[in-house]
Amino acid sequence: MFGLSFLFSAALWLLPLAGLPILLHLLFRRKSPIIHFSTLRFIKSSLQRTAARKRIQRWLLLATRALLLALLIWAISQPAKKLAANWGAGQGSLGGVAAIVVDTGYSMELKEQEVTLLQRANNLVEDLLRGELKDSKVAIFRSLPNPTDKPEQLETASAILSQWTPLSPQPAPQPLSERVMAAMQLLKRQDATHKWLVVITDLQSKEFAHPVPLMDEGQLLLFDLHPDVPRDAGVTEVAVEPEQTIPGLASEGIVEVTGRSGDSRAVTLSLTAPDGKQLSASPPRMANFDAVGHGQVRFPVELPAERWLLMTGALQVDDSLAWDNTRSHLLEVPPRQVVTLFDAPSQPQAERFLRLALDFSEGKMPAWPIDLRKGRSFDGSINVAVVPVTQWPDENECASLRNFARAGGTIIFALQPGLEESWPKLTATQKKTLADLLPSEVGTESISGAYHATVGVANDPLLAGLTDDKFRLTSIIARRLVPLSSGGQGVTTIL
Repeated sequence: MFGLSFLFSAALWLLPLAGLPILLHLLFRRKSPIIHFSTLRFIKSSLQRTAARKRIQRWLLLATRALLLALLIWAISQPAKKLAANWGAGQGSLGGVAAIVVDTGYSMELKEQEVTLLQRANNLVEDLLRGELKDSKVAIFRSLPNPTDKPEQLETASAILSQWTPLSPQPAPQPLSERVMAAMQLLKRQDATHKWLVVITDLQSKEFAHPVPLMDEGQLLLFDLHPDVPRDAGVTEVAVEPEQTIPGLASEGIVEVTGRSGDSRAVTLSLTAPDGKQLSASPPRMANFDAVGHGQVRFPVELPAERWLLMTGALQVDDSLAWDNTRSHLLEVPPRQVVTLFDAPSQPQAERFLRLALDFSEGKMPAWPIDLRKGRSFDGSINVAVVPVTQWPDENECASLRNFARAGGTIIFALQPGLEESWPKLTATQKKTLADLLPSEVGTESISGAYHATVGVANDPLLAGLTDDKFRLTSIIARRLVPLSSGGQGVTTIL
């Protein structure tokens, strides 16, 4: 089943050097000097036995030296097993069949000696189809299964080569062990004398979470392409904190990186527009991997006034797996809103409070998402109207506000406490129009003293995490307020 080849066959020409110890022995053999001694006749027989024994030891030593040299030359030539040329050929009336399961997951993009593992796998498949499997019927199984209506089928090697395209990385929706079992099922249904299952993979543990059962029929050949010492790191996540970003305010960009425990990698963070224009770039920071190979780097960022942004984290130095060296996160920044603040001449302090609440920089921060203006009129550029109500608007103003809201605008009312006392004096038209704008009609009950706030809807999502008794919401005091009727349609009491 297996033949033998040499990766460095030229070294075999050095095999005659294995006889060098014998040649040196013959060339430099020394004869023992003959010294006549009268008493030698008494020990002659003992000397002959000793000389014969030493001669055997000497020739054994020479043979050992020659064998060691031959084995050294053999090792230099790098012998390697390879499949015999006719291992997949058919015998008799039944031909051989084979299934090749090749790992095309993204981990196969790892580079080793400037060649990706996927390129090596591609070369192996082509060599098998042109060589050992050229007379067999073959089915190719990749990490991404074929559509259910076009399952993997056996074809001749020449037919596969005629339409062959180089392997490309693919998503792996299921472990490679599942694909191996599917290939086994295909081979099991075939009536053939010789069946071969060839698996080419980098043996990632996630691909073989469970052991693959042994084949009942045929032989399994595994080509292990995993590198001995992988040195890969990758960006696994890019996020921003807080999630609801506001242009002009400081935020943090978070880059999660994984790699080998104890290593460290330089990471950068950049902001770009969708068209590729770079808006900002942070200097590199080091990510140190902990005991489980996890690292996190935080970058201070100030988002510009752009509707869409790409926040990209990247390893500063590319490593052996290129596709995971960068990762981007798409941000939608709240669009700039034109807000009109209505004048409140009788309440200048309240007006200033509202102005600072809407724009604390008072127009000095160009990236602030609120374009604050003053006035009492509406035009097509206004998105929001903030109306401090110190006295109820007349019928014309009420109609203008309602038309603005119906056209898609947003109105924020700041009601001056005590207005509820003048509510009964309004006309029916005013009340009806204002009722369309307010959550409900204004209550007419008299107000005195302090009012304690209570939780109206305990499971309201706006109160998530705040309904615990330790926050003492029932002790919150509202000194002055304008009461609204709880009977209004669509009104939910929160506090």
